[in-house]
Amino acid sequence: KTTLLDSRGTKVASAESATASLPAGADQELIQEIAVVNPRLWSPQSPTLYSLQSELVEDGKTVDTQSTRVGIRRIRIDRDGFEINGERMFLRGANRHQEYPYIGNALSDDAQYRDAVKIKKAGFDYVRLSHYPQSPAFLDACDEVGLVVMDSLLGWQYFNRDPAFAALKRTETRELIRRDRNHPSVFLWEVSLN
Repeated sequence: KTTLLDSRGTKVASAESATASLPAGADQELIQEIAVVNPRLWSPQSPTLYSLQSELVEDGKTVDTQSTRVGIRRIRIDRDGFEINGERMFLRGANRHQEYPYIGNALSDDAQYRDAVKIKKAGFDYVRLSHYPQSPAFLDACDEVGLVVMDSLLGWQYFNRDPAFAALKRTETRELIRRDRNHPSVFLWEVSLN
């Protein structure tokens, strides 16, 4: 059972799958489509977020749940530029490394949020992440404050010289996309050198 809730917790849409059998230790994919009438669209000017509640129900009782924060938006990139929800947008942005003096990558979630707010208050609406997986807390903050994000490949130095390195990069890219694909702020993955 899947339910989409708005920011006030009001049910916007839902779907249920027919009965499925899932043996212990097995994986199964169930595809559901949810029609959302007149959604409030996510954009840098209006970062509207929803909560997608997924439930596994057995004998009428919920046995497992997962909540995923999502945004609804339409992105288009063509030779004329970038468009979000049918409106052209000139991207003004910055590159971000998440390390910080004296603590390196050990930033707290609050510091991740602070960085997103500072980037937004500086007049930017776009941030390119550097070549390592950055904290999900930073992406959560970008979703909330309305920054569009380019997520970057984890290293590139030996891509054309070492087949094992290239295979590892493909695996890491797949994992990065799967990890971050539900963030409405993420609109692009950089999977090559710069």
